[in-house]
Amino acid sequence: MPLIDRNNIIFGCVAPPPNESQNSGEWIHQVNEEAIAALERERDGAGLSFKPTEKNHRRGTYFAKADGVSAGGGQAHPKRIYHSKKTAAALNRLRHERAFIKVAGHASAVFAHWSPKLFNYYGEVMDKLKANDPSLTFNFPNSIFACCTYNLGPRTIAVEHLDHLNYIYGWCSITSFGRFNYKKGGHLILWDLKLVIEFPPCWTILIPSSYLIHSNTCISLEETRYSFTQYTAGALFRYVDDGFRMRTEMEDDIRKEAQAMQRDRIQEDLNIYSTLDDLKFLYNI
Repeated sequence: MPLIDRNNIIFGCVAPPPNESQNSGEWIHQVNEEAIAALERERDGAGLSFKPTEKNHRRGTYFAKADGVSAGGGQAHPKRIYHSKKTAAALNRLRHERAFIKVAGHASAVFAHWSPKLFNYYGEVMDKLKANDPSLTFNFPNSIFACCTYNLGPRTIAVEHLDHLNYIYGWCSITSFGRFNYKKGGHLILWDLKLVIEFPPCWTILIPSSYLIHSNTCISLEETRYSFTQYTAGALFRYVDDGFRMRTEMEDDIRKEAQAMQRDRIQEDLNIYSTLDDLKFLYNI
């Protein structure tokens, strides 16, 4: 189900899990249970350690851990988020879980289908980053995104927020897991659009999370809910556009010029989204 504005521009979508067998419910149950088991194992088995800001943060009160390639925050260049050896080992186990590999690839494929021009732009940036620094390793070989966050609940209920560090016109993928009644709770709310969307386990929603305020509705106390998000930081796009330099390294006049170019680029990026007519022509429908 694409999310479309009054000009038929697609700015997001809601996607069910892929039907890999005759019984799609089997896929949902298997992946959901595998993801739940892996998250609870690493959260409760002392695999992951959490800072106070990863338990109670601006998105809500639940355990969360980010993993992947990012930039900004005083870094001299893009690199993987630093973690202790024990936490890094736990995150490595999660990256190799079949459930997360499947979900990461599915979200990336949905992105490519509904916003091919934006997806290709992501691919160009990722290719340039890898060519400039072959030592960079990304989370999943079947995903276009540079970073991810595991939201380990046990009741992942996000409050109203923006993901302001993501690429401003980029799409963020959100996949839901857990044991909860999705008819009664766990819905995604898009406040600017006055939309409330049912969000069953193993479904994926892609939205421009840096400019659409979003949150989740509550679930019952006896229920559990988790989520897995993928995204790419805006700083990575700026780093590539600025000739593989961080803004903090630039002289004032060069930095002002780069910022002016970025403002112009933002207007161009409005045209990177696809319309329904674009996709009908592309897919010969």
